[in-house]
Amino acid sequence: MKNHCLTKLFKRATTLAGVLLVTASAPAALVGYWNFDNSTNPLAETSGYQPAGTHDGIVIGNIGYTTGVRGSGAALDMRFNQGAVKIKNTDENANPEGNYQNTFNEHLYNSAAGFTIAFWAKDLPTDAWQPWVSRNGDNGYGYQVRRTDQNFATFTLRGAAGTGDPTPAGAFTDFSDGRWHHIAAVYDPVNQQRVVYVDGNAEITIPDGTTPLSNASGEYLVFGAQHPNAWVTNVFQSYSHCALDEIRIYDNALSQSDVQALVGNPWIYTDTTTAITTNGGSDIVVPVTVPASLVATSAVEVIITSPNTSIADLVGGTAGVLKLEFPQGGGNVQNYTVHATGQGIINILSISTNSWVDGTKQIIVWPSNQPADGLVAYWNFNTNSLTESGGYAPTGLHDGTAIGNVSYTTGPNGLGNALVISNGNAAVRINNSGGKDRDGATTV
Repeated sequence: MKNHCLTKLFKRATTLAGVLLVTASAPAALVGYWNFDNSTNPLAETSGYQPAGTHDGIVIGNIGYTTGVRGSGAALDMRFNQGAVKIKNTDENANPEGNYQNTFNEHLYNSAAGFTIAFWAKDLPTDAWQPWVSRNGDNGYGYQVRRTDQNFATFTLRGAAGTGDPTPAGAFTDFSDGRWHHIAAVYDPVNQQRVVYVDGNAEITIPDGTTPLSNASGEYLVFGAQHPNAWVTNVFQSYSHCALDEIRIYDNALSQSDVQALVGNPWIYTDTTTAITTNGGSDIVVPVTVPASLVATSAVEVIITSPNTSIADLVGGTAGVLKLEFPQGGGNVQNYTVHATGQGIINILSISTNSWVDGTKQIIVWPSNQPADGLVAYWNFNTNSLTESGGYAPTGLHDGTAIGNVSYTTGPNGLGNALVISNGNAAVRINNSGGKDRDGATTV
């Protein structure tokens, strides 16, 4: 089970017929929580602040799920498709779901205790100023927790006394490292500041909150993209191609100790950015880092596995398995080496009995020889699938993803199968063919 949300107990005093009544309220500080762990309804909002279903997520485009932080449950994965999630009943102007609630809009802006947006994120948004979490945040309205024009995180807040887009001059966490990082964006009018914590450390602190917030946004709350116009309910932009987990929104400003409780203990991690090589090309060296506090008190073993040694194998391993031993009191960084043996896409896995390992490493191996006839892509649909099989690119790199309701029929002259996209709003998107795709290639 994942570390459950921080809650705070508030007491409310009211006077009735001259008698003072003191009652305990619900844990109202947490107003939004999405952990993506429910396999039947992964986009459910479960804080309990609003009735169940009020602020569940709605899929935009194509999304997926991956293993959650600390290897527990699931996480929202938008890295490899054009997709995002919009939150029901948050579009104030058009109100397409018919039950608009101001939970993430006026309610936050009017909170005398401020508010906090906290979540885990993996991978840098693919372009400058793209959001992890947004409620418009441009054109003078709303907010975004997003990437700057560098590789850092910032908290854009419109209608605030402080700078709209604070630049993290002292930031040191580069989100392009492929690791899970925790972000907490805090608006704190009580202490008159706006703070961005990354992995529990304050990386931005600016003066703010000296005047009341204004310019709340009427657009959808969105994970992984931006909704720029509340009256146009199905147009989104700035898809960030990231993974998110444990998204929490509070109607108060969390302290640094509150944020650090959400972050929890450190874990073992490897370089998880996608690596590209060619069969016969250079080997890939991957560092593994154990927290210094862990290796100081115990010996640590990390087991690395290649699930398909015909694509890539581990140098020094046996049958695709390599063990890294970190002696107690020794160094906390070691490397493993990957050697290409074929072509395709493979995920190198890392586990340890000492701690969770944030360590799946994707390796893309291109063929050493290209088709003599110049063919760079081929889809024949003969297996009722969208597999690309031309032989130029690694197997799986340019498979298709269905958009809408696609189907198959008998091919020309009764041979094989053919793709049917004559159904309304049906198409096929070719994976990794766009310039902003996480593993985008220039093939086509």
